[in-house]
Amino acid sequence: SGTAFVLGCNTAVHPERARQALGYMSQRFSLYANMTVRENMMFYGGLYGLSREERRTRVAEVIARMQLTDRADVLAGGLSGGQKQRISVARALLKDAPILVLDEATAFPAPEAEADIQAALTRLVQGKTVLVIAHRAASIAGVDQIAILDAGRIIALGTPDQLADHPYMRCMSATAKGH
Repeated sequence: SGTAFVLGCNTAVHPERARQALGYMSQRFSLYANMTVRENMMFYGGLYGLSREERRTRVAEVIARMQLTDRADVLAGGLSGGQKQRISVARALLKDAPILVLDEATAFPAPEAEADIQAALTRLVQGKTVLVIAHRAASIAGVDQIAILDAGRIIALGTPDQLADHPYMRCMSATAKGH
């Protein structure tokens, strides 16, 4: 229970206004297998309320910036898991919302794909507030602030340096090293 505000907007009073300020990528992403990457992106852009011209522009921009140009006209069903994940991140960026929520955005791809997704995100999120939900240390590389939650409550808040010795951070690092 409680009250949530997004850019000063009470989410209970004005949920649609708050929703418009958010871009979101779920850890359980989905794409239409029988549609191309571009068609998937155009479809979701329409769901986000973008006009046809805005969709064309944003889809072309995001596909290029996520380095997906060579995959734009490939059916999504034929892509690797890492490629699908990259497309899902691109889809979340279509809306160009000021706040981006990434729920385990780099949790599943191969290590080289994870590094590519992380590099693309770093380039694409300049000037945005990004909330990263992660269980692995590699997923939060380069963040400014970390909030550690336990049972829905913030139990620690600080910079990566300030929280480096926190038990949760040590656990994340040990897991990343395979210990």
